[in-house]
Amino acid sequence: KEGKNKKKKKKKRKKGEKKRNERLTILITSQVLADNNAERAYFLRAINRDPTNLQSHISYQRVALKMGDRDVLLSEYSVYMRDHPDTGLYLYLYGRLLKDSARARHYFQRAVKADTTLFNAHIDLGRSYYHDGLYEEAIGRYRIALRLKPQSATTSNLLGLAYYHRGYPKRAIAEYQRAIAQKPDYTDAYLNLGLAFYFTDQPDKAINTYQQGLDAVPADSEKHLLYHNLGMAYRQTDQIAKARDAYTRALKHKPKYVESHISLGNLSFSQGDYTTAIASYNKAINTES
Repeated sequence: KEGKNKKKKKKKRKKGEKKRNERLTILITSQVLADNNAERAYFLRAINRDPTNLQSHISYQRVALKMGDRDVLLSEYSVYMRDHPDTGLYLYLYGRLLKDSARARHYFQRAVKADTTLFNAHIDLGRSYYHDGLYEEAIGRYRIALRLKPQSATTSNLLGLAYYHRGYPKRAIAEYQRAIAQKPDYTDAYLNLGLAFYFTDQPDKAINTYQQGLDAVPADSEKHLLYHNLGMAYRQTDQIAKARDAYTRALKHKPKYVESHISLGNLSFSQGDYTTAIASYNKAINTES
C-alpha cells in the first residue's frame, strides 16, 4: 500500500508540474505575442508618418516575419509597388521578402536601376551575386555601395570576401584592414583577415591578427572563433602546445564548439595519441546530430 501511495503522489506531482509548465508556456507565449504586436504597431505608425523611411520598413518587416506573416507582407508591399510602380524603395522592400533568390535579385536590379542611391539594395544585390559565385558582379555592387557610404566597415568586409574568392587576396587583405580601421572591434573582419593570411602561407601575420582581434573584440563576442583560428595558425607553424592551448580556450568560451573538439582530436591523432583523439572526436559527435 505504501508503495502504491508513493507512486500515486509522484504521478500527481508530475501532473501538477506539467500543468504549471503549460500555464507558464501560455503566459510567456502571450507576452511575446503582445510585445511583437506592440513593436509591429510602433513601426507601422513610423511608416505612416514617413512612408519613405527605409529603416522603419525594414524593422516592420523583421517583426512581421518573426510572427510568420510573410504572405501578409507580400500583399502589403504589392500594394506599395502598385501605387508607386517606379519607386526603387518599394521594389527593394518587396524583393527582400522573396525566398526565391533569382526573383529577389530581379527586384533588387530593378530597384537600383530606379534609384542608384539605394545603398541597401546594392548590398543585397551584391550578396545575391556573391552567393551564386558571381564574384565580379558582387565586387561591382560593393564598390558602388562603398562610394555611397565610404565609412561602412561591413561593405569593406563584404568586398574583401568577394575579392578573395575572385582570386585577389592582396585586395581582399586591404579591404579587411580597412574594415578593421573603421570598426576596431569587428570580429568578422579579424577572422577573414587572419584566414587570408593563413591561406596565403603567412601564418605569423595570421597569429598577430587573431591576437589583435582577441584584445579588441568585446568579452561576449564570438571569441571562440578567434581562438580556434589562432590554434590553426599555431598548428601551421608547428607550435603544437600553443595550438592545443588556443583550441582549449575556444572551448572555454563555447564548450560545445564542434570545430575545436575536432581540431584537438586531429592534433592528438597526428601525434599518435589515439586514446585522447577518440575522446575529442566523441565529444564532437555528442554535440551535433
